[in-house]
Amino acid sequence: MAPFQLSFDPVPLPAKLLHSQEVLLMGSCFSASIGQKLQDYKWKTYINPYGTIYNPLSIFELIQAAMSSSSRVERIFEWKGIHYSWDTHSALSDPSKDQLLEQIRTVHATVRECLKQQPWIVITPGTAWVYELVETGRLVANCHGYPQKHFRKRLLIPEEITAAFEQVHALVPDANWLMTVSPVRHIRDGLVENNQSKAVLIQTVHDIVGRYDNCFYFPSYEIVMDQLRDYRFYTEDLVHPNPLAIDYIWEHLGSCWLDEETQAFITEWQAVLRALRHKARHPGAESHQKFLHATILRLKRLGNKVDITNELTQLRAQLNE
Repeated sequence: MAPFQLSFDPVPLPAKLLHSQEVLLMGSCFSASIGQKLQDYKWKTYINPYGTIYNPLSIFELIQAAMSSSSRVERIFEWKGIHYSWDTHSALSDPSKDQLLEQIRTVHATVRECLKQQPWIVITPGTAWVYELVETGRLVANCHGYPQKHFRKRLLIPEEITAAFEQVHALVPDANWLMTVSPVRHIRDGLVENNQSKAVLIQTVHDIVGRYDNCFYFPSYEIVMDQLRDYRFYTEDLVHPNPLAIDYIWEHLGSCWLDEETQAFITEWQAVLRALRHKARHPGAESHQKFLHATILRLKRLGNKVDITNELTQLRAQLNE
């Protein structure tokens, strides 16, 4: 019988992610999906600290700004009584200009400290289409609902993205970089334009990975487009991969990115997570109490690898003691 799916096994990454390493994720909403998996499995993560940022140039500019402690006051503007920054998502906004600047400085400081730890930096750009302010010619990370007449839209070219990455790589040369093009379609640009944009991103990411020994590519986009090419793997908007697709991508990512010991830990930790999420119909019953004690013992065996304080507290609170 003919197979119902193309066979595709991503190449293992030569560098592995360890639990001792922090992970900074920046990019599209796909970053949040992968970041949540890492958080569930006890990595210290920083997920889209500036909010969702879709284009790679703005991502690299923000990392540079964090390293230079630059809050770029001139990039703050007021719209309908709220202050925003052209450099960040509207998740960072405030009625007070000073409060917004303080938010940005705080995030810069957090990101800067993370980058000093030689972390993994996961970049998931979603589009190469960008918007520039007509009055300044400067790129914006988000339009914040500002009238479209104030913007000029254009497509980035690979050379300017690689040049921007070269600058930011020089600031954090010892970090490991994982590049993956977001599989989320940007249908606001149009389907043809979305594919044009993804083509630019794919070419650029491969150019970057080919230049640096500490930069690696993972084919999230290809997995969704060429293996999971069915709308049952999408949410209702037919644009975002659904939890089933995210689990499938994570399974491949884990096999490529994690060593055998870490993969074994995750298998055991998944059982702990299932236990933590279990809602007992009769919490005080003897059978459930035995279940809690067994889970606590299993958890303690993992305590030499990760911090289990919160999980122990959660389980002990359910004991009849």
